[in-house]
Amino acid sequence: MIKIDNNLRKNSQSFGALNNLGGKAVKFFHKADDITSVGQRVLIGATALGLQPLIDFNNKKVDKKTRQSSAARSIARAIIGTATGVAVRGATIKFADRFVKEGKILDFKMSEKQIAKMTASGKKVVTSLADASKDQIKNYSATIGTLIGLAVMIFTNFAIDVPAINWMQNKIMDKINSGKQNKGVNNVPAK
Repeated sequence: MIKIDNNLRKNSQSFGALNNLGGKAVKFFHKADDITSVGQRVLIGATALGLQPLIDFNNKKVDKKTRQSSAARSIARAIIGTATGVAVRGATIKFADRFVKEGKILDFKMSEKQIAKMTASGKKVVTSLADASKDQIKNYSATIGTLIGLAVMIFTNFAIDVPAINWMQNKIMDKINSGKQNKGVNNVPAK
């Protein structure tokens, strides 16, 4: 069983995966550990924008029009999904950070049973935000903000993403189709 405490970076399980890597790779993975959920969303969006349209456009199991439409939808989904994901996560993390720092909401208290269990294992126990370090408070507010953001994104996926993706896909398809009309249909030059 993996035991998790308040000091994850120094005491987390590694299973020896990084032992055979060079120093540069280990430093890279430790830096990747610091990427926020906003940064993660940007990386996922950039990867989706770079790869998924290529996969869709090169799918020879469907006709050319379907490939174009699928690639256009993948482009729209990557751009719109990333933009709303970054905006919502960024806003909710700042919201949570403000309220945690001002002490208005989101403080936690551990039960006596939880404190006794963690103390018995020899771990340093943070029982409330008042006892936490600046890094722990920053991580706590980022986590709360991310969780609030995920709840908000359930709503924004239907209210913003779906209509915006359909609109952008239609714009991309119009651009593709207008390019065909300018070149002529069926390789017949336009007059």
